[in-house]
Amino acid sequence: MSRSSSNGHAKSTGPLVVVGDALLDVDVVGSADRLCPDAPVPVVDSHERRYRAGGAGLAALLAAAKGHDVVFVSAVGGDPIGERLRGLLRDRVDLLLTPMSGTTQTKMRVWANGQVLLRLDEGDGRAAGGDLDSRVSAVIRSARAILVSDYGRGMAAHPGIRELLAARAPGTPLVWDPHPRGTAPVAGADVVTPNEAEAAALVPAPPHGAYGEPGHGPVGDHDDPAAPGPEPAAGTSLDEIGRRAAHLREYWQSASVAVTAASRGVVLADGAADPRHLPPPHVLANGDACGAGDDFAATVTAALGDGMARTDAVRAAVNAASHFVTGSGAAGMAAARSIRRRATPRPSRATTTRSGWWRPSAPVEAASWRPEDASTCCTPGTRACSGAPAPSATRSWCASTTTPRCGA
Repeated sequence: MSRSSSNGHAKSTGPLVVVGDALLDVDVVGSADRLCPDAPVPVVDSHERRYRAGGAGLAALLAAAKGHDVVFVSAVGGDPIGERLRGLLRDRVDLLLTPMSGTTQTKMRVWANGQVLLRLDEGDGRAAGGDLDSRVSAVIRSARAILVSDYGRGMAAHPGIRELLAARAPGTPLVWDPHPRGTAPVAGADVVTPNEAEAAALVPAPPHGAYGEPGHGPVGDHDDPAAPGPEPAAGTSLDEIGRRAAHLREYWQSASVAVTAASRGVVLADGAADPRHLPPPHVLANGDACGAGDDFAATVTAALGDGMARTDAVRAAVNAASHFVTGSGAAGMAAARSIRRRATPRPSRATTTRSGWWRPSAPVEAASWRPEDASTCCTPGTRACSGAPAPSATRSWCASTTTPRCGA
């Protein structure tokens, strides 16, 4: 059953489907009041470790938090990290898993005195190729709206997935959140949501004349999943972002491109007029932007699935992402639930309510560390912990008593 909506889509009663690469986010929270004796780097005494679903897993949980039944199509490994990740997801969303080659990815952020000192990435897992379970085809055909949350680990590049997305039911909204190491969206997406740096990497500003063809293949065209993504463009005007958005919209053959520009909001190009600037409702300061892009994309998808017009859906997502950042982002969601794991069950379709565009309900698993479990992590490029900016170094070394996660 369906009914027409103000944006021309047929509003279905099916689930909201999120397709993408899941990973495990880990926050190691501690304190630092001294430097290593053999290097000018802080010593972090770890007090707590928090686990939460990250990547497309966070996007799926945020979509579920908006009161929707969510089916999450992803690849998760059979290793202990993958089992922990499944445990954080299964009570909130319906999981539909495809095979993975390699180990589940982990992103660990080390916090001390309220700031992030470094991030450690582990895991080489990618979605495996081959035939898809028939249930994947069925759920995409029945979707109310679809979000592709590409984290460059193969789900969005799977030929079978791309074929199903291109052949989705008429009127089914498709939102595509790209990644620097991901792949280009399928033609006909309703909203593509690159951030400012991704748009700049795809469409560098020409010295003279018109833009050329954007980078071919993956966003940023990186073959190595561990390679760094594009650096944020400094001082780019909103007009310049709008020109890039319009160019990408034509190249990707999408209905619209919404370029997120951090504290400046979003620039939307939809072909109806000149690109429009949609500012946030208030100035964003001292917030944690980790996960804000996922919240933005999830809100757009949920709003389109509810029949909201495209511009209104993007505007609602700007507001939601603003609240998300000022609520301390994904880490703030974890802190709010640091004592309980899966505190409330996923609501059934019959009892689902929509109480707002954002609420911090992603489950988290936390464990207090014993003193003998503490690890000492040292980060190149830091002079002290308190008040020092997060380092940009991509390598770090740690001396650990019982925790093998820290490594070169």
